[in-house]
Amino acid sequence: MAKLFGFCTLLAAFALVAFSGDSFGGEKDKKRKKGFGNPEEIFKKIDANGDGKVTKEEYTTIVTRFSDRVKEKSGEEAATKLREGMLKRFDAAATSGSLDLEQFKKMQADSPFGKRKKPADQ
Repeated sequence: MAKLFGFCTLLAAFALVAFSGDSFGGEKDKKRKKGFGNPEEIFKKIDANGDGKVTKEEYTTIVTRFSDRVKEKSGEEAATKLREGMLKRFDAAATSGSLDLEQFKKMQADSPFGKRKKPADQ
C-alpha cells in the first residue's frame, strides 16, 4: 500500500511538471519537461497563493485535476484510488495541516519510487 501512495505522489509530481503551463493543460504545442522535475518547481506550482505552504485545499485542487485526467484514460476506479492514495499521503506528511517545502521534499523522497536507481554499471 505504501508503494501505491509513493507512486501516486510521484505520478502527481510528474503531471505537474508535464502540464507546467499556468492553466494545466493549456497549449499543447508548448515543450514539456521530461522526468519528475525539481521539487521546488513543483511545490511552487501547487502553492497557489505563494505563502510557502501547501494546504490540503491547494493539494486537493491539483490532485483532482490530475485524477480527472487519469479517469479519462483509465476509468473512475483508477482515478478514485489515485486521488485517495495521494490525499492519504498528504495527511500523513502534513502534521500541521499543511506542507512546507522541506516536508514536501521528504514526502517525495520517502516514496519507494522517489529515488531513481542508477544503472549497475555506474
